[in-house]
Amino acid sequence: MTFDLDSLDLQLLEIVQTDSALTAAELAERVPLSPSAVQRRLNRMRQAGVIEREAAVLSAAFIRGRVTGVVHVQMASHAADAVESVRADLAALPQVQIFYEISGAFDLLLVVIERDLEAFNAFTATVLGGHPNVLRFETAFVKTRVKQTLAVPVGPDVR
Repeated sequence: MTFDLDSLDLQLLEIVQTDSALTAAELAERVPLSPSAVQRRLNRMRQAGVIEREAAVLSAAFIRGRVTGVVHVQMASHAADAVESVRADLAALPQVQIFYEISGAFDLLLVVIERDLEAFNAFTATVLGGHPNVLRFETAFVKTRVKQTLAVPVGPDVR
């Protein structure tokens, strides 16, 4: 899939990935466009699927006390229906923040956040331990959130 983006579109994408709450007028102060042109471009990029969604990032202070684990999961089977079952089951859970299929000794990488260690243990015991296609899993716990972003570099040479 290709997208027809010019340098102004890329500038807008860099900015809104950092702060999507900026108004069209505020964006127009940073990119040489009128507020209406900014809004048209953003709407076009939303409709084209360049901008998939916009979300709020909660502060580390607000989520303090919650437990975040990086979980590597090895599946018991790689049959299409078994893989789809794991995908559907895990992707539907609000505790699963990030879900990647990966290469190597493990098949999946999850970032899971729970209110406390007891809830995290219950999650792993019931959801992962109880899933028929999860062979094994290993968890590393996050000690400190140093950086959290979903921003992607979109310089002029990146499409």
